[in-house]
Amino acid sequence: MNDRLCRKRLIAFTCVAVICITGFAATGNVSDIKLTAHRGASVNCPENTMAAFRAAAALGVDCIELDLRLTSDRVFVVSHDENLARTTGVDCDVDQMSCEELQKLNAGSGSAPEYDGERIPTFEEVLQMARKLGLRLDAEIKSDTFRPERDVKRLITLIERYQMQDLCTLSSDDYEILRRVKEYSPGVTTDYIVWETPEGFDSLKYVDEISMSLDEVTYETVKQAHNAGKRLLAWTVDTPAEVRAMTGLRVDGIITDNPVMVKLVWIFGR
Repeated sequence: MNDRLCRKRLIAFTCVAVICITGFAATGNVSDIKLTAHRGASVNCPENTMAAFRAAAALGVDCIELDLRLTSDRVFVVSHDENLARTTGVDCDVDQMSCEELQKLNAGSGSAPEYDGERIPTFEEVLQMARKLGLRLDAEIKSDTFRPERDVKRLITLIERYQMQDLCTLSSDDYEILRRVKEYSPGVTTDYIVWETPEGFDSLKYVDEISMSLDEVTYETVKQAHNAGKRLLAWTVDTPAEVRAMTGLRVDGIITDNPVMVKLVWIFGR
C-alpha cells in the first residue's frame, strides 16, 4: 500500500489527539504515566506496520511497541509471529524468507481495503521514521532465532546509526539477551517482559523496566519495582476498567492496543 491512511480515520485520530492533549493539560494527573501503543495503533490498523506506527504517532503516544525478528539473510524486520499466516495469509516462517521475499507479502491482508498491500517493515525503516518524528520505540526482541553473541552488537549498531539509542528501549522475555545488551551498551534502556511477578526485583541488575501482565500488577508489585529502582509497565490494557485499575495503582506505563480509549478514559474517567 502507499503511505496514505484512510482520510476519515486520520481526521478522527487527529481530532481525538487534539482533545486528548487539551485534556491532559486540564487534568494533569496521569501525565507521568507513559502511554505505549502495542504494535502501533493496532486496533485500527494492521499491526506492526508503518500505517499503524504513523497512526499511533498522530495520536501523540509516548512510545510505540513493536516486535523484532530476523529473516533468513539476517535482516531485522518487524513481526510478532514467527509464522506469517495470521498477518499475511501466507503460511511461511520469517526466518525461512529473505527480506526481499518477505516484503512482497501483503501485511494488510484481512484489514480494511485502504491497507491492502501494506508491507512488513524493516526495523531500519521504523528507525528512520522515529528519528524524524522524535518518537520513542520499544523494540521487543523475539528470541527464536536471535543469537545474542553476535546479533546484539548488530542491533545496537543499527540503532546508533540513526542516533536513536536514547529513544529506543530494547525488551525481551529472555534475560540473557538483556544482560548482553547492557554489557555491550550500558546506556541503552532494557525492559524485561514477564508473565509472573519476579522472585526478586533487586536481582535484575541488567533491567531498567519491567513489563508485566496486568493480571499480576498489584500495589505491592509496583512498590517492589520502585524500591528496586525499576519502572513497571502493564500490558495489555485494553478496557476502560483495566485503564482505571492500572492508573490507580500508579504504574509507570500502560501498553495498549487502543491508545484512543486510554486517553478518553484519562480525560473523562469512564
